[in-house]
Amino acid sequence: MAAQASYDTAAEVEAYLGTAGQTTTTGTGGATPALTLGEGYYWFVESGYSGEGMISGSEAVPFGLVLPMIDPATNEARTDVHVYPKNTVGNEPTVDKDVTEVGNDSDSANVGDNVEWIILPTLPEDIATYKMLKFTDDIDPALDYQNRLRVLNGSVAMLEGTDYTVTEPAVGAAGGQLVVEFTATGIAKLTPGTNLEIRFLTSINDTAVVGLPIPNDVTLEYTNGHDVTGEPATVPEEEQPEVWTGGKRFEKVVEGTTDKLAGAVFRVEELDGTTATPVVWTADLIAMNQAAITAGKFAADNGDGTYTATTAPVVGQPIYVISAADGSFEIAGLQGYEPTSGDPATVDDKINTISHPGTYQLVEVAAPAGYAMLPNPIPFTVTKTSYWSDPVALTAAAPQEVENKRVTIPETGGIGTIVFTLAGLALMGGAAYGMRRRTVKA
Repeated sequence: MAAQASYDTAAEVEAYLGTAGQTTTTGTGGATPALTLGEGYYWFVESGYSGEGMISGSEAVPFGLVLPMIDPATNEARTDVHVYPKNTVGNEPTVDKDVTEVGNDSDSANVGDNVEWIILPTLPEDIATYKMLKFTDDIDPALDYQNRLRVLNGSVAMLEGTDYTVTEPAVGAAGGQLVVEFTATGIAKLTPGTNLEIRFLTSINDTAVVGLPIPNDVTLEYTNGHDVTGEPATVPEEEQPEVWTGGKRFEKVVEGTTDKLAGAVFRVEELDGTTATPVVWTADLIAMNQAAITAGKFAADNGDGTYTATTAPVVGQPIYVISAADGSFEIAGLQGYEPTSGDPATVDDKINTISHPGTYQLVEVAAPAGYAMLPNPIPFTVTKTSYWSDPVALTAAAPQEVENKRVTIPETGGIGTIVFTLAGLALMGGAAYGMRRRTVKA
């Protein structure tokens, strides 16, 4: 009793009395359920907080209470006590995430190309006192982890092993979990006025559904300096960043008819304004287009002006498509159209700050036998629905038709033949007459 005034922390009281005793939790309005206590001296120690918000100030100082308490106004025992702790409820950390650049939530890429994800937490005023700060990213199986993890405190790179620890998938592995947990040293370096960024790379793999956006979320777990653990924070669904890859279907037909043409060969080129660049095979493009390759819808350049269907395209070589017996051909795994219009610009309700034209062209290099080669390239645009009109239901998109004209020559024995024959005889007769005149004159 004599030493009660010397205990002003929970640790000191617990060291003196131990941790045994009753536990109760304040309810609505801060009241606790009635406690059955006899006469005597009691210590009250605040041990935690589980309400909304985070206690960011001090926990209540332990206090002692002698029962019964006599109300001097009535000279009767009081049954309630008002306690005024110096607690303050502060902001909780939140987390956002972007793709390719800060502020952007939607992007498109070629299959196999690297895409950067950016985790952006909002830090509370007392972040430097936190005891735990951990980020967990469950990577979609349609994405391959490509590492290049960077943790930036403003413009300063934080040190792995000193400021944070990492658990990550193997480079090139599909899906998996990336965990970045800050150490006490790293947390002490954080300030609420400085942007904290966690950046890493993935690439779209051949299991991705063409045209279907792949979202990427992150979970933030934390415990503040008063041992209060908050509810894990995630990115709201409407703000989760996503990436996708596209494709295009075609059909070769006779001009003005629905008759299908096989054997037309086209080089696939990407258009950037007026600049055209051949699209070349990568291992990832080969993997994504394997079904069409097996079906004989791609060709190889023989080097002599001829082309033949191939089931073994070569990495680094230009891509040639060839129409099958039903006139169909296709290409999948291309970066698609990402518009930036509006303020702010949005794509399917995702804020978009990056624009891709998604424009390509087909250049015919070999026409079907008996048909004229197209004199001009055929432009096309890759969108989310240019391969599958419904990527979820896998409903094939209507193919873009490419027409060829028949090469027409006069039929043997027809009037055209007679005209050409008479013209030829007239020319021959004129030549013979001229030769005879030169002979006579000589």
